[in-house]
Amino acid sequence: MDDKLKVFMDSQIESIAVLYMKGLYVQSAMLLYASIDQMAWLSVKGESEPRDFKNWIDRYFDKDKLSEIGVSADELWEARNSLLHMSTSESRKIKKQSYEKEGVIRKIYYMAGYKCNDSERIDSVMVDLFKLCEGFFWGANKFVEEVRNDREAFPWMDQKLGKLLMVDFPSNVNN
Repeated sequence: MDDKLKVFMDSQIESIAVLYMKGLYVQSAMLLYASIDQMAWLSVKGESEPRDFKNWIDRYFDKDKLSEIGVSADELWEARNSLLHMSTSESRKIKKQSYEKEGVIRKIYYMAGYKCNDSERIDSVMVDLFKLCEGFFWGANKFVEEVRNDREAFPWMDQKLGKLLMVDFPSNVNN
């Protein structure tokens, strides 16, 4: 079980990193959010819901990176919705909210390889995509370790791993 989970997680991490290193930052962020969705789905029995994405971040994402980035799980959920569905920073929820009240979900913009002096405003925040990736990579590895160390806490894992679309090459195929 955990070998397939580790292979799957490693392929997601490698794919995110390759996209980032090629300068495909938006695509890297999109795959990062899709990967969090997938890890959240694997972490719960049955189908996952928006709260599972947020719970996965709160439970596994590197807390120091999340604090350094300065965003909440709710903001990452809305950033996920914005980016995956519309390739923007404005989800439907963000468009509808009033910035005069507390608990506002800010738009997330991404930077890669440079610093931004005006990184935080009332309605938006600049996030270092590299740090976001690091936080996820750390969390994904933590998740795999938790599954390895306590298989009984995830009785549904084998069934869900069996549903993943992965390419399995015969052992006699040369690279």
